[in-house]
Amino acid sequence: AFDNAVDAGYAYMTCQWVHLAKGNYEAVLALKEKALGAYQKAFSLHGYVYSCLAVSLSYAFMGQWDAAVKEGERALKVAEEHSDASLASFATCSLCNAHNVSGDTAKALEFAHQAVEKASSPNDHLWGRVFLGRTLCHSGEVEKGLDYLDVAVQEFRKASADVTLVAFSAMLVEGYW
Repeated sequence: AFDNAVDAGYAYMTCQWVHLAKGNYEAVLALKEKALGAYQKAFSLHGYVYSCLAVSLSYAFMGQWDAAVKEGERALKVAEEHSDASLASFATCSLCNAHNVSGDTAKALEFAHQAVEKASSPNDHLWGRVFLGRTLCHSGEVEKGLDYLDVAVQEFRKASADVTLVAFSAMLVEGYW
């Protein structure tokens, strides 16, 4: 048990992302109420939004696209209510992903462009361009999409961001495929 709700929320949210990286989507969902419950006691904007996004991505990878969109929309709403462009950009990446994997590339492109537009830092911009690149590949604009993905993979390689590099390299391979 945790005496500090903010620390508890961050611990649960971090566990969610670890489980997400390992493909343990049910475990991510099982931690949702604990993480969000902690943030009801002591709110943390970043922790709350990141928890919602881990859930959204899990639902998307499980094929539960409506639930993925709902969680992404929740994250986006909270980020926008708190005027946090970085979190809003990341939330739109999640919404892009949900629509992309469901086959709705038109809606995915809309959110991918929003992710780039909302980006408030070079990192946010890079993430937005990754999702834009992947979606462009899915929509038939393969060369343009590959350009975005290739640059992103190179940047994450320079930063030694290994976990992210693996995920984004897979997107680049998917684009070539």
